[in-house]
Amino acid sequence: MSEQEPLSYFQSKGWLNILKYVENLSIMLLAVSGIFITFNWPFKTELLIIALSCPTYYCFFRNLGQKPIVQVWSICWGIFLMGILFKIMHWPLAHILVLVGGFGALIQSLLSILTPAEVSESTGGFFNSKTFKDIIKSTVGLSKAVLIMGVVFFSFRWSVASKMLIVGSSSLALTYLLGCLSTSTLGQKLHGIAWCIALMGALFAFFSWPFYGYLLPIGGVLLILSSLLAVITPIEK
Repeated sequence: MSEQEPLSYFQSKGWLNILKYVENLSIMLLAVSGIFITFNWPFKTELLIIALSCPTYYCFFRNLGQKPIVQVWSICWGIFLMGILFKIMHWPLAHILVLVGGFGALIQSLLSILTPAEVSESTGGFFNSKTFKDIIKSTVGLSKAVLIMGVVFFSFRWSVASKMLIVGSSSLALTYLLGCLSTSTLGQKLHGIAWCIALMGALFAFFSWPFYGYLLPIGGVLLILSSLLAVITPIEK
């Protein structure tokens, strides 16, 4: 009984590396499709379909080998992303996919607030304290919940959808930016800044606000760079 229990394949370094490559490839494709859409370049629609399909399948497979409830939440995120794709392309069943997937993703986002925050013991200061990380974690969970509700409301043409999209996207972008204060590596800081700018660019583009033609491409380029850095960073296992 003293011997360590063997890891399943879904906990192995090889599987984690596959997930890392797929995750970052998905982010890069989303960034590239955003740039193509901004400048109205050819193949923007095809790129968008591929870009949203990749994270959908990633969500379906990323928690294999975990507890069933964790797999369910992950699948719900995949269904939600698929619903967004179907909605954009005006394909059938979009409303059902957005509603079902959105409900599961909403519950998961709210439950994530209850998960204890990981605190680094190597560095001190307020930005590495449990209090700050709990604030960030709670804000991320609530921001995602509001954003998900905004997407669902917009899909069904319900009122207050625009306000929810603005509040959810803005607060989530802000938490990504503030989260950089508690990170130590260049890749982590770049990741937070990239997502902040990309989210604001997507929000500005959705409402056709000024400067989205600058924000979205800049955020896309930064996302590509941060994803490339993440790919070459070895997994500690």
